[in-house]
Amino acid sequence: QEMFKSRRSLREETVQGREQQNVEMDEKNRAKRDKLAAGSRQVMEEKNKFALSVLRRVRVKLEGREPDSLRKASVGEQVDFIIREAMNQENLALMYEGWTAWI
Repeated sequence: QEMFKSRRSLREETVQGREQQNVEMDEKNRAKRDKLAAGSRQVMEEKNKFALSVLRRVRVKLEGREPDSLRKASVGEQVDFIIREAMNQENLALMYEGWTAWI
């Protein structure tokens, strides 16, 4: 009977040890999950800031306030500005070659 008791107590100790390991793993996993969630929130905030800046830029263009955001340009001035930008050598040098605009 003592042998059965020692086996039973050994089994109980093993079960308790595994339960303790599971608790520790749950705590580690929770900490990792919280850290990842905080990181993804930060990434999302950065993306939102970028998206808002893009929306502001589009709004400025639609209102005719480019290149000077303080002054509203006429339609003719906007067209002239776009044509100048399209013919600018620096802008043309940055164009993606694969676009093949000359075709």
